[in-house]
Amino acid sequence: MFVVIVYDVRADRTQQICDYLRRWLNWRQNSVFDGHLTESEYEEVRSWIQSFVDTGEQVLLYTTTREDALDIEEFGDEREDTRFL
Repeated sequence: MFVVIVYDVRADRTQQICDYLRRWLNWRQNSVFDGHLTESEYEEVRSWIQSFVDTGEQVLLYTTTREDALDIEEFGDEREDTRFL
């Protein structure tokens, strides 16, 4: 499945969620990741996020199994370092 994750967490926790998501997805821009995950990978990421989110924070997970149903338009400079392993 194709996944887009958008997060708004406290500044002192941003690096923690960013580092975690870099292990799984492409870093599209500040607070936005996307990429392909298997069902089991998605459940692992979802579970981690669910336990990570604190009061006053929000993380949105958009998923689609039909990649042809999702159009992404990009404007501006493309990020060079989209993934860190």
